[in-house]
Amino acid sequence: MGKLGIYTSNPRFYYGVIRTLKDFGINYKSIESIEDDVKIVDGILSYTCDQRISTRQIFSENPVQAVRRGLAFFLNLEKFGMISIGIDPGPKPGIAVTTDNIVLEAFELYDIQQIRETVETILEDYVGDGYSIRIGDGDAPNRQYILRQLRSLGVNIEIINESGTSFPHKTHDNALSAARIANIELFLRKGPAMSVKKRKELISEEFQTVYSM
Repeated sequence: MGKLGIYTSNPRFYYGVIRTLKDFGINYKSIESIEDDVKIVDGILSYTCDQRISTRQIFSENPVQAVRRGLAFFLNLEKFGMISIGIDPGPKPGIAVTTDNIVLEAFELYDIQQIRETVETILEDYVGDGYSIRIGDGDAPNRQYILRQLRSLGVNIEIINESGTSFPHKTHDNALSAARIANIELFLRKGPAMSVKKRKELISEEFQTVYSM
């Protein structure tokens, strides 16, 4: 399993990165000095004004952005290819970010009014060759609201037939449904996971993920 390093003199940034890496399920190493063996990590996350100690180093003021950009190094890439954002429409939309059939993250918003700011931030944080947005065709009122919010972003938007993406209905998880919408071709080929488990376990059963690598 890979590992990302943290090299910074900014305590707030340091602890923000650790919290985010734990949320992503990624191992990390604190780089204490330039003499540390930086070759044992896939990439290094640093605050904007920190010293450069590696060619595989991400600089950012925002811990979440640093981790998101560092995921490319974690996956042994210089940058991502096509980034696809899947959205399960609803009052608390599910959001999933994928590239090359790998689910980078999946989560649920507390409020649909967060949708534009959330998608804008994803587009800014992930550096890729291109971007697309896939929205499930259910929940027409909320779907139309999401479309109105995102049309002006200049990103290609597809409406996806979301039949079956909410299975099993008793444990419907908006984030899991969003991952299925983003990877609809792979989902249709494999079919839904049958077991009732936690979100990360269910997503890992169906798709390749960052935290299962």
